[in-house]
Amino acid sequence: MDQRFIVMMIPHHRMGVMMASMAQNTSQHLQLKTLQQAMVSGQSQKFEQMAQWYGRWYGAT
Repeated sequence: MDQRFIVMMIPHHRMGVMMASMAQNTSQHLQLKTLQQAMVSGQSQKFEQMAQWYGRWYGAT
């Protein structure tokens, strides 16, 4: 179950980063730009950590 969770969550977080990055270019409101920056940073860290765990625990990413 853990392996499947990681396999599903990595692309989920990558998509969040992609969406927030694209929205940063067009957002008109400072509050949304601030949220999008936080999402890019936080989501990137999460999928990188999960990718490391996956490699350590299951031998590949």
